[in-house]
Amino acid sequence: MQKNLKKYQEVITDENSSGSVLFLLVYNVLSQDMIKNKQDPLEMVNWDPDTFHDEIKEAFRIEMPESNFNKMMAARELVASNTFWQSLPDFIMLCNALDSGTFDTRVFDAATMDEISWAVVEATLMWPPEQSSREEFADEIVAYIREVAAAEGLSKIPAVLKFAIPEDNPIWDQITAQFADDPQMFEAVYQLSQTKTATIDNMLLERLDYMIRQLKEVELAAETSELVQNVRDLIAKYAVKEE
Repeated sequence: MQKNLKKYQEVITDENSSGSVLFLLVYNVLSQDMIKNKQDPLEMVNWDPDTFHDEIKEAFRIEMPESNFNKMMAARELVASNTFWQSLPDFIMLCNALDSGTFDTRVFDAATMDEISWAVVEATLMWPPEQSSREEFADEIVAYIREVAAAEGLSKIPAVLKFAIPEDNPIWDQITAQFADDPQMFEAVYQLSQTKTATIDNMLLERLDYMIRQLKEVELAAETSELVQNVRDLIAKYAVKEE
């Protein structure tokens, strides 16, 4: 711990750190002391925020910034419950928290397509679809994703959200119907939509690449190499392909 403390502190305070990396780092470091004290590390999943604050400050000798703390707690929620997959209000709240660390239960903050995409990426890493205990998304969440796609005028859904909208996208048909008699406007709208989707896909790839670099730097236990492989698999699966 002591020899890697500086690296850990850099990750803890880096505003670009993801919730998954933060939770993995905190869980690995704090679980070592829990095991020494003959405590079950899984108890950590049920800790309240104040306990996490105190334990992190003591172990890492530094305060975790609020936005990073919110990301970490959101990632903790992914492994502690199924609300991300089953409750629309929780899904929206966790999308905001995982993407930027924004968390305020007093104000409704609709999740945008880029926020949804990144949150689903993190959820996919924490609970890969092939795991038997992984939940499917509730119908109301899928419907919400479709509504956001329509509102943002996307002709092509970001790759990680293919489960929500089929290839023959009826939403896009509705959007473009109004431009059927204007080929130039149709082309402009189509190109803008393609650019939006490509921007989101590229953002995801950049953040995944940054995640891999951080995971290699902190040199944790076996869970790290497993998550690194999950990230690599996701990059290979969702890498933007030229058309």
